[in-house]
Amino acid sequence: MAGRARQHRSGGGAGTGVRPATLRLRADYLAIVTITAGETLRLLVNAGGEGSLTRGPFGIQHFAGGFFAINPIPAGNYGFGRVTFSDADLWVMVVA
Repeated sequence: MAGRARQHRSGGGAGTGVRPATLRLRADYLAIVTITAGETLRLLVNAGGEGSLTRGPFGIQHFAGGFFAINPIPAGNYGFGRVTFSDADLWVMVVA
């Protein structure tokens, strides 16, 4: 929960920081400032390495282990002809 609160505070901080620059902008300039702020935030989040929240370009990994652990479909490949799916693929299709 603490991580979620930190995300909300950082989002609010980013919004408060951009607000003075956008108070009197026309729509086209407001769009440019919004895109710039979004891209800056994206670069900051992706810039981290091992110790950052999202692990930069490596992303958050191994978060679905519990989901695939409860897969009731027996291991193997299923399908016919050139259309085949693994047990994990089928599990995702069943749940989605």
